[in-house]
Amino acid sequence: MKIFISFLIILNFTILYSQSNLEPGYFITNDNIKYDVLIPIVNYNINPVGVRVKDGEEFKKYSLNDIKEFGLYDGSLKFVKADVLVDLSSEKSNNLSPTKESKTKTETVFLRQLVEGDVSLFSYSTNLNTRFYYQVNHETITLLTYKRFQNNTTRSNTKKYLKQLYDISKCDEIKFDQLAKVEYQKESLTQYIIQENNCRNVSAVKYSRKNKHKPISLIGNIGLASHTTTGKLRRFDTFLGNSSGSNNYDYGNEIGLFVNATLEYRLDLISNKWSLLTSLSYYQPYNFEAIRAIDQGVEYPQEIQIKYLGVSLGPRKYFYLTNSLRLNVDLLLELKMISEQELIGGDLKNDIGFTLGSGIELFKKYNINIVYQPKNLWSAGGEIFKPNGYPVFTTNHSYSRLSVSVGYRFL
Repeated sequence: MKIFISFLIILNFTILYSQSNLEPGYFITNDNIKYDVLIPIVNYNINPVGVRVKDGEEFKKYSLNDIKEFGLYDGSLKFVKADVLVDLSSEKSNNLSPTKESKTKTETVFLRQLVEGDVSLFSYSTNLNTRFYYQVNHETITLLTYKRFQNNTTRSNTKKYLKQLYDISKCDEIKFDQLAKVEYQKESLTQYIIQENNCRNVSAVKYSRKNKHKPISLIGNIGLASHTTTGKLRRFDTFLGNSSGSNNYDYGNEIGLFVNATLEYRLDLISNKWSLLTSLSYYQPYNFEAIRAIDQGVEYPQEIQIKYLGVSLGPRKYFYLTNSLRLNVDLLLELKMISEQELIGGDLKNDIGFTLGSGIELFKKYNINIVYQPKNLWSAGGEIFKPNGYPVFTTNHSYSRLSVSVGYRFL
């Protein structure tokens, strides 16, 4: 227990200084000076107004006033600064305007580049909407016009962007009726712009987040578990119809091997910080023995022999120290399924309890984990001794566990 508490204290201080998942990137200042930095991986669901980078040993923040471009070297992310028309129309179904015309104003923003070529594609997302922009031969970046509106109870939309794309097209084989199938969505527009560049004999660059993390992985662990069990023996006098006292059993600790198989489902494939675990653990059978004098100097022995499986489910949170080193904290709900047992005076019941775990993983392959299950009630009621029809002794037991394991991520 002391080891576990010490580990949690160290973990707490480490988390305070932990970093986000960082990847090599760059930014370009307004003076066209390029700097190589590390950039935290975040979900850019809304276009940023700046970027936080790690330059050397310190983190720095840069805004629209400081830089004109930033991105990742793996080709998954690129933002460029531009003065463009920003559409202020809402796309929310309960807040559609009754007019066909968009409300726009010119702003300086970071656009996310989706395709780069003779014809380039950009996107800009806010709390109101997501709009797309195109650029031909590095000239002015232009808004692709699209508007949803509602007139009385009728909802409709304008698709001026189709005429815009048709006007810049150099693909003779693409007719307007074919172009009409292009939807105002990221994948559809990206596919079309790449096709347009192919018609111009240009190999376009597509910027998209390449998923480096599989959604499901299998982790195997083996380790040692320290089991602690205490019990209470209560005397009930059936002749008098009352309780006449109780005594405690202290079984001490038993240490044994266990193996664990865990399926991890990643809930956040971008930053890879949250996941859902389901695991199956098998614990080496263990025995407890205790003798306690409880009545008129007579000693009543008690013995527990247990073999059980643990099935767990719950969330895991990762904290990144470096790209190759990360900490995890788990809170799981565990069901103990007793397969074999021997207990004087009754049967132990299958039960459910919480476990708290934490560990460290290197290279997203090798791990060390500590798991603690607080004391919870393992009830077992039944007769232990019954001379001449009375008295009756019943038992209740509680159980806790501390385990340490090493493991390997197979998938």
